[in-house]
Amino acid sequence: FSHGGVSMQPLLLNNGIIYLKREQIEHAIRCFYNFLGVSLYPDVKVFAEWTVELGHGAGPFYKTSDESGFLNWLRTFLIYEEGNKLFLAMGTPRDWLEDGKTITVNKAATYFGYVNYKIHSRVSSGEIEAILDPPRRNPPEEIMLRLRHPEKKKIQSVTVNGTSYQNYNADREVIYLTRLSDKVKIIAKY
Repeated sequence: FSHGGVSMQPLLLNNGIIYLKREQIEHAIRCFYNFLGVSLYPDVKVFAEWTVELGHGAGPFYKTSDESGFLNWLRTFLIYEEGNKLFLAMGTPRDWLEDGKTITVNKAATYFGYVNYKIHSRVSSGEIEAILDPPRRNPPEEIMLRLRHPEKKKIQSVTVNGTSYQNYNADREVIYLTRLSDKVKIIAKY
């Protein structure tokens, strides 16, 4: 633990995903960035299997399982399925939604079909906007969208396609959407 919770094979374990599903988002993001920092060889942009000493990889270099492990983490932080539910942006770092920044996911393959979403921050004006094009092949029962304000402000109100919407949890920063079949525009006000 003296190495920031990083194990010798950091991408072998799914610590970040477990933290994410336990709603310990800050811990999940710490794992994500720690594992990126100790595993990535910046000169060749690939991951090593072992990090026996921080900053010096060892063992089989450039291992496919570690490469795919990191990509799996990134996908899970942005989109994952569980049962009949689809989770979007559940593990995004707060600084990804600083004023003027945008998160875009296009044609992400899911069990439910392709999903597209774009989250654009206008926090200087007190809002974050999301455009969501939900999957249509096998629509999920519920889509959960997390909008993490960069200053930890709580959602005060939500509109979906311009109509007031009440199904959200300000403490969890999550908007619960059901029965979606068409593209929607969601605006969270802070």
